[in-house]
Amino acid sequence: MPLNSFLNLNSNSASQLIQRICAQAGKTSAELTDKDWLEILSVILDLREKIFDFISVDFCYSCFCEALLYQQNFKLAREYLVKTAKAPTILLKVSKEYFNSATGPNDESFKYAEKCMEMLKKFDESPKAREERNLHKATKILYEQFNYKKVPIQIRLADKYELIKDVINSGDASYQ
Repeated sequence: MPLNSFLNLNSNSASQLIQRICAQAGKTSAELTDKDWLEILSVILDLREKIFDFISVDFCYSCFCEALLYQQNFKLAREYLVKTAKAPTILLKVSKEYFNSATGPNDESFKYAEKCMEMLKKFDESPKAREERNLHKATKILYEQFNYKKVPIQIRLADKYELIKDVINSGDASYQ
């Protein structure tokens, strides 16, 4: 793509380009080092400064941090999330996606969701964050104490009254 075509990109197209750079980095089969990630951040910030000055720095950090979280680079994400006002939104979104893709509380995806929720504590204790945290706790309780083996997304989407009824009907000591 010639440089002139970058200069003619509108805000939406430029934002999509930044998002694609981060998403592609996150989808690579090779494990990226922190140095690789910082190089990607440098490229993104250079693009923003030299060509896309209408894109906010916050947007660049948001895309970068989201890609880090999807690659389970929680250590580096933790360092850079403080640079974006969207940290709570990003962490909640990524946590939900990990939770929804988990097969149960012992699944890696569930553990990644928990890491995101742990990081979220530093930024946000909103009702949405508490609700998500409570869902994680309830899912663990359902698995560990009641041997209720629906996948987490089914628990999220279940009618809560029906879920309670299923648990009560599933065992002798469930009512306790």
